Amino acid sequence: MIEVADVSTAPAATSGSSRVRIDGIWANRFERTFRNMRIRNKALLIFIIAGLIPLIITNTFAYVQAESNIQSTIERQVARFAQGTRDHLGELFGNLEAVDSSLALDETVFGAFDIRAGDLVMGTNTWTTIALPDLDLLLPEVASQFDSLSLIFLADAHYICVYTSGNETMSLALEGYNLTSDTAIGKALNSSLAGVQTWSQLTYFAPLKSNVLVLSTPVRASGRVGNVIGTVNLVVSQEYLDGLLLENIEILGQTADSYCITSDGTLLTDMMHGQYSSQSALRVRLNDETVRELAGPIETDQLNFSKIIEYKDEGVTILAYVSVIQFANAAAGLVTRLNADEAFAQITFLRNILIVAVACVACLGSIVSVRFAEMLSNPANRLLHIVEEMARGNTALRPDVEGKDEIGLLAEGIGEVVDNYGHMIGALTDANAKLAQAERLAAVGETAAMVGHDLRNPLQGISGATHILRNNSLTAGERIQMLQLIDDCVKYSDGIVKNLLDYSREIRLELANVSIKQVVKDALLAVNVPKKVEVLDQSEAQLMLIADPNALKRVFVNLIDNAVDAMPEGGRITITSEEQNDFVKISVSDTGVGLSKQAMENLWKPLRTTKAKGMGIGLAICKRLVEAHGGKIAVESREGLGTTFTIRIPIK
Repeated sequence: MIEVADVSTAPAATSGSSRVRIDGIWANRFERTFRNMRIRNKALLIFIIAGLIPLIITNTFAYVQAESNIQSTIERQVARFAQGTRDHLGELFGNLEAVDSSLALDETVFGAFDIRAGDLVMGTNTWTTIALPDLDLLLPEVASQFDSLSLIFLADAHYICVYTSGNETMSLALEGYNLTSDTAIGKALNSSLAGVQTWSQLTYFAPLKSNVLVLSTPVRASGRVGNVIGTVNLVVSQEYLDGLLLENIEILGQTADSYCITSDGTLLTDMMHGQYSSQSALRVRLNDETVRELAGPIETDQLNFSKIIEYKDEGVTILAYVSVIQFANAAAGLVTRLNADEAFAQITFLRNILIVAVACVACLGSIVSVRFAEMLSNPANRLLHIVEEMARGNTALRPDVEGKDEIGLLAEGIGEVVDNYGHMIGALTDANAKLAQAERLAAVGETAAMVGHDLRNPLQGISGATHILRNNSLTAGERIQMLQLIDDCVKYSDGIVKNLLDYSREIRLELANVSIKQVVKDALLAVNVPKKVEVLDQSEAQLMLIADPNALKRVFVNLIDNAVDAMPEGGRITITSEEQNDFVKISVSDTGVGLSKQAMENLWKPLRTTKAKGMGIGLAICKRLVEAHGGKIAVESREGLGTTFTIRIPIK
């Protein structure tokens, strides 16, 4: 029977355990870091975590909410203004069309055209006697009821302006004017004469030398029926349209603007704050984000289209409400815009207030935290100073911290410790003095024993040689041999004394720019290397360092000499060097008998040796010379396989 273990939950458990373990590691790291911080830094950290961060989060949340509310309010204000402007334009065009249509059906108007048509046919002059007085009563009265109207004029079927009422200057300019010479006006009249109920168009009117909005309605013989015999035309000035779009716009702001455009970006009204601000209607074509947003909806007559957009205009962020309106006989775009910096000035002000508030709270909190931390840390620092002085052996200081809190109780405890420590120091000083005296005597005895042991052999040799020399039967050659033995024993004894002096003497280096390769060559020349020992010098020729060449030579001579002694049956000595991170590493390896564990433990101690002769002070001197250069010497050895000494000395 095979059992299948259900491991479906194992990954989740493992993941959860890992997460808990990771969280625990971070918690432990934070705890260790917090424990190692100074009290002042701890107080600041607690203030930041417990006070400043929640304050920043709360203020940030409040700012985001306020920003959203303010932005929504501004956008609603712009949209409401645009909608109001749209309604005013719609009301204007509706009223004008109603007035124009009613005038076309008024008996005075179509009767006047009937009279003029009869005068032209019969050659009579009843126009001035019958038609004009009635028109002079009707049309000025109509014009006075509408501030928007600058002029009312009648044109006959031949496009001749036959009557004007309104602005005197405009009337004089149009009196008897053949409208076919003005292409734009002629197009409007032609549409009306073709039977269109009412035709309206914003155009440049040459006789008036300005842009005007013209609404033209056909007049038929006998009123409602019959042929078209003329047109009744209402004229609205460009200035009135501009004023209508900009009426009360200051409620939005100083940079607010409102204007109309066609689908290709042509201005239908003047811009108040834009790049173009004087007689710009029909003369300027814009190419900005508003045109791109409105082009499609205008061309497809989407009169319900509206949208809030933000875009850049010459580096300035603009907030705009764009919508499609009915402007005269065509769809047009209505743009109401405002500089975003001005629109959202409240947001900027609120943000600055919050920043200043957080900064003030942070500064005040930091000052309070630092002051609070000083109240804690100053007594603690004084206690720490007392402990440090006590560690140096000064037991004269006493805590001056008062209080019953933890710091005060700690001060009392440290005071007691200092008193006890003073007594202990006195006792330890006496004990150390006695111990030092005993150690000195032991060291003198050990040194005397080692020196005495090493000097006994040469002294016995000298004693034996002098005893033999008393024998008068010696030949001249035998006497010379005995004298030579005495001389060798004296030199050996002198070497022992010299090594002791070298080890105890202060080392003074004479530094120079040294080639490791050359120092190794000089050391090899100073050592008598047997033929059965092979030497491989693999040190780098270009490797240089600042060192005492004589001191390094003495180190290498000692190491090479020891390597030769370690290979009585022959072997190989390998010397290598390399640069490692601003240090020179030199290795001297042999294939000798190696060192025992006990020998390794006593290797650097003076007066310890495993050789049949010698004091065991050479390696101790080598260690002192290497350390005097700021370097280190180490050894690796295995019994029966050989030994490697490694020296690391700074290049500079």
